[in-house]
Formats: sequence, C-alpha cells, structure tokens
Amino acid sequence: MIEFKRNKETGILEAYENGKKVGDVITMGDVITMGDKLIILEEKLKRISLYIEKYNMDFSETSQKQLLKLKDYIDKLIPAIKNSDGAGLGLIQAISDYDEICADKQFWDMVVDVEKYYSVECKTFD
Repeated sequence: MIEFKRNKETGILEAYENGKKVGDVITMGDVITMGDKLIILEEKLKRISLYIEKYNMDFSETSQKQLLKLKDYIDKLIPAIKNSDGAGLGLIQAISDYDEICADKQFWDMVVDVEKYYSVECKTFD
C-alpha cells in the first residue's frame, strides 16, 4: 500500500510503499503532474483491492465470487493504466447488479471516487 507522509524538515510530500520511500509528490502550484495522478489512482485502486481482501467473507457466496473477479481485474488493471479520455474503469458496472455489494456504503464510495477521479482527472497524464 502506498502511504503519503510530509517530511517535517523539507515540507515535501513523500510516497512510501511497504515502509520504503518510493518517491516525492511534486506539484507545480495547483497542477498535478503525471506521476502524481498515477500514484493517486493506483492508491485508490489498491485500497479497493485491499478492502475486498479484508471484507469479502462478509458477503454471500455469489457476491464473494463477483468481488474476487473485480479484485483480479483491478490487480491486472493497475500496471496497465492509460489515459481515460473521459471514460470510466468499469468498476461500477461490475458491481451494479449486486445489491448486497452496492449497499456497503464505504465500498460504494471508494468505487465511485476512483471512477470519478479516473474519468475527470486522468483524461491525460501530461
């Protein structure tokens, strides 16, 4: 999981994965750079994947199977992310027929958040 920590000495926001520093988050004023967008998007997707791992057993067998398919899709999607051109990732579509999954407000909010972020903020990564 990627975590962000502000360096107390420099004030720079740093990205850590599994406790190891993997980079700095650099912005130009209010502009988010390509690297920032990818890091943010990957973190949002990883949170969903981890949530599925942690809470999958709380759902019915049918919903569990769908969540595992979604997790597999997300895990394959992360390294293949490209510009959205305004499109979505298909996560809402993957769960919309499963009332039990959609009723989990925390999970639903994470899915909607990542879809919105990708379609609006990641139209291009430049």
